[in-house]
Amino acid sequence: MELKETLHVTMYLHAMISSQLRSRVKTWIFNKIYKKKIDQLADIPLPDNESLRLEALKGLNLIDTPPEERFDRITRTAGEIFDTAISFITLVDANRQWFKSCYGTEILDTDKKISFCAYAILQDDIFIIPDTKKDNRFKDFPVVTGRANIRFYAGVPIAAPDGSLVGTLCILDHHPRELSEKDKRILKNLAAWAELEINNKSLSQALSERKKAQKELEENNENLEKIVDERTKSLKEALQLSESLKVLRDRIIRIIAHQLRTPMSAIRWNLEVLLENKFGKFKKEQEEFIRLIYQTDVDVINRLHDLLKTLDIEQNSIVFREEEVELFPIVNSVVAMYVSRCGTKKIKLKLHKPKKDLPQVVGDAEKIRIVIERLLDNALGYTKESGNIDISFSVDADQVEVHIKDSGIGIPEQESEKIFSRFFRASNAHSMQADGSGLALYICKFYVEKMGGRIGIQSKEGVQTDAWFSLRVKKSV
Repeated sequence: MELKETLHVTMYLHAMISSQLRSRVKTWIFNKIYKKKIDQLADIPLPDNESLRLEALKGLNLIDTPPEERFDRITRTAGEIFDTAISFITLVDANRQWFKSCYGTEILDTDKKISFCAYAILQDDIFIIPDTKKDNRFKDFPVVTGRANIRFYAGVPIAAPDGSLVGTLCILDHHPRELSEKDKRILKNLAAWAELEINNKSLSQALSERKKAQKELEENNENLEKIVDERTKSLKEALQLSESLKVLRDRIIRIIAHQLRTPMSAIRWNLEVLLENKFGKFKKEQEEFIRLIYQTDVDVINRLHDLLKTLDIEQNSIVFREEEVELFPIVNSVVAMYVSRCGTKKIKLKLHKPKKDLPQVVGDAEKIRIVIERLLDNALGYTKESGNIDISFSVDADQVEVHIKDSGIGIPEQESEKIFSRFFRASNAHSMQADGSGLALYICKFYVEKMGGRIGIQSKEGVQTDAWFSLRVKKSV
């Protein structure tokens, strides 16, 4: 066969094979070529709630479904805005990452062991790898060393209706890059768009199931007395029913909390843009008003977070990492976040740096940070204008104590034993018009004690409060 005829045949066959089939063939070839290298890589860390996360992913009914323009529009927009070679909407399954939408490549999925997105879903915020070849976790990935030549990655986690992180919107490129704060906000907003599209079908399905269940309940209402009699004959059935109702309650709470958190987060990002004077400088009164709205939005997001974490505590689904933690840098970074908020109330916030370097403590760095943030939130919320908040440390051979002392309204002595109870708020809290959830101290106590530490509060009503917690010092070998 002559060369000209061969080219004609090749072009004809190429046109005959669908885009989807070509993608499947390329995916199979890619995974086959790199299988031996992939098998030699270490397993990727799993999220704390992996079993619940996989159940939520399955409930979306999106894995291995055909391409959809509503998702392709998002990856196309991301690729064009950031001028990157590739962008994905990724769903991270048990053993692979599957791409609901691809821009810049026809690969449909890869093994989870070479998934940057599997690392991205381990945290709530944006995950960035400026240069993959300089990161020990990724430098040996075949997509880094091979023809794919992926040198940059940035991904924002996407959550299912129950709050579980099931995938990402991500961008990838063939050369190292950095993202500005503006770029990060844009990518987060695109991820919020993708999250709404992913959850749209799931929410409609949940509402349909609820209506169906309600209709069935109405139809069976006439037989309610008989049903109750049957249930009371078996304690086991009654306990199972109670557990089912609890699971349903938790699921509804998670859906509502998450659907509130998504738009609230979008509002927060837009308010941050305004406060950075991206659209011009505001008058002092205008800036104070916007900052008040921003802080209210952040408070609502934190309370939704506390509500979801309380459900995780009840379900025993929180996993703690035992790490060697440098305590002072964590406290210092949290304090830096609260300087502006304290300035708004003219509260003097002072961090007393220890004279000697603190010894490392044993605990989970993420959980320690949450404890410090919640204790500072309480101190700020219940301290009047022109008050004081002091943070200090004490050390002995076995532990490091962190003290957060404020000149606030204090706690009535007769209520001090209840202060760490779930949903408890002191009777004098209304004097500050601070409408908390009553969950922050409950979560703090759970976290600290799970890390082998202690927590307590000494308070004198109308004078001051000293909230403290201690963590174990790392033992020398």
